[in-house]
Amino acid sequence: MKDGKVKVRIRSLQQKDGEKADFLLETEGELITKNQRKYIRYTEVDEEGHETKNRLVIDASEIHLKKSGQNVFDMRFAKEVESAGIYETPYGSFATVITTTEIVWEETDTEIQVALDYSLEMQNAHVADCHMDIRICES
Repeated sequence: MKDGKVKVRIRSLQQKDGEKADFLLETEGELITKNQRKYIRYTEVDEEGHETKNRLVIDASEIHLKKSGQNVFDMRFAKEVESAGIYETPYGSFATVITTTEIVWEETDTEIQVALDYSLEMQNAHVADCHMDIRICES
């Protein structure tokens, strides 16, 4: 896929105790390729108009998503790896652990698709089992 302006679509599904929460983000971004890695930068805006800058890095063995702004979070997804971090929000900071069980990604001339399955813990408690689909395509 060529570097430049892209459309970003991220769908995240969280499940716990039979309940589901579904989130969808569609926005524009920019793709840059460096050293066999794909860097995608995009901004998301919440209901109150606060912006969060995002940097998604895709390489052969892991996915890295860094958020900065109203919320700050650094997420690393690598199969069968526990990744600990701190999720900073206006309401406080929360210790998190992400355990990735599956990563599948493929690239064509016109798009990149990523599917992630992972478990999310906050403050030493299981929050949800999660699935995330990421689609990057030419703008």
